[in-house]
Amino acid sequence: MTATIESLRAEVEYLREQLSGLTGSIDYQSRLRMEFGLTPKQAGILALFMNTSRPVSQSIVYANVYEYPGGDGPDFPIVKVGISQLRRKLASFNAPGRIANSYGTGTYQLSDDLRDWVSERVAA
Repeated sequence: MTATIESLRAEVEYLREQLSGLTGSIDYQSRLRMEFGLTPKQAGILALFMNTSRPVSQSIVYANVYEYPGGDGPDFPIVKVGISQLRRKLASFNAPGRIANSYGTGTYQLSDDLRDWVSERVAA
């Protein structure tokens, strides 16, 4: 199997994060990535949800996770895809609770039991 440039970059980034963990200077998103095997975007979404107990709009997720400097980025529906992937990844760990969405308002929010579970796993 031939490795692509992107897969090699991802592996280098992963190894850098592993090294950071060994030296004790690891950031929150990197801890989420390592604990749950998340992509950088999935970790960004989860970190955003973990930083507030209030509902988070799709626009906020897009602006903080997907939008590139200068206002460019992928199409807006990528937010739903990213959240769906995050839900599946957390479900593979038998995580309690859920990422609830409020139809009609376009907002998402972690349930309290999911928030507590993630906090316990990342703090350990």
